[in-house]
Amino acid sequence: MWSRIKQFIAPPQYQDAERALVTNLLNTLILILLFFALLINLILPLINPDANYWTSGALLAVAIVLFVFIRYGGYRGVQISSVVLCGALWLLVTLNGWMDEGLRNMASITFFVLTIMAGLLLGGKGAVIFGLLSIGGAFYLYFGEITGLVRFETRGVNFGDWVKFVLIEVLLMFLIRFTVLHLLGAMDRLRMSEHLLAEHAEELSIANAKLRTLGKAKDEFVANVSHELRSPITSLIMYEDLLTRRPDRLNQYLPILKRETVRLGDLIEDMLNISRLDQGRIELKLEQFDLNELIQEFVIDRTPLAESRGLGLDIIAVADLPMVTGDRG
Repeated sequence: MWSRIKQFIAPPQYQDAERALVTNLLNTLILILLFFALLINLILPLINPDANYWTSGALLAVAIVLFVFIRYGGYRGVQISSVVLCGALWLLVTLNGWMDEGLRNMASITFFVLTIMAGLLLGGKGAVIFGLLSIGGAFYLYFGEITGLVRFETRGVNFGDWVKFVLIEVLLMFLIRFTVLHLLGAMDRLRMSEHLLAEHAEELSIANAKLRTLGKAKDEFVANVSHELRSPITSLIMYEDLLTRRPDRLNQYLPILKRETVRLGDLIEDMLNISRLDQGRIELKLEQFDLNELIQEFVIDRTPLAESRGLGLDIIAVADLPMVTGDRG
């Protein structure tokens, strides 16, 4: 039971540096919020003994809700927590003004809310300018009240105490904002790293698909070459047999034997160079040749084989064919 509670409370452990940074910033922000809630919970009744205790309890409850959102809500949780924080403080200002019949303690809370909103909406420079102007105005009102230049009739407002609380809240606001900005920046970098990882995974998937395509092409190439090897070997055996029976046709069969031998050598060379498929390239011997002449040579080479099986081969040449460019082998 205790191990489960400890696992629930303890922050998650990440090996990645960015994830560790996110975790540390989350824990820092959580400590700030809890410290702020505890400070209000203890000091608010001391500052104003007539204050309602449910006010400090409400702040503590808000801090606990923010703890859950920020601890387990991730990037979206931080955004929601910012909205919840501003909304809860504005609600507290409204209730405090209605219950207390005046502006007691409202000035500092309102300033805190407006400074956070300025930081979120205007950025760091806007928050700095807003904070400096507010502090300058506070000192002007404070010393104006002391010197008699400014006189306030509002009950229960002590501008000396208000200035001190303003300084504390400004520092607290910048600390929270600094932590939130670094947290969001770390999360952005983390999402960017995950996006790059997804892109690399997609590139790897595409590369694997290309490798599978090359493997399939290699298998088809081997099958085709194996089939093509049978043709010149069969022709060589057949013409050797014909020369044995008809030596007088040596001059007729010798060019055919030479072509079949060259063709067989080209096929063997292609098989030896099959490793080039792994590099995604096959060297082709491109040349211009007459297509009719190529077909006629093929028919002449295969005629004896066809006749031995009781078949005949004939071609109808097409005149004026243009020269073609390709690998004649």
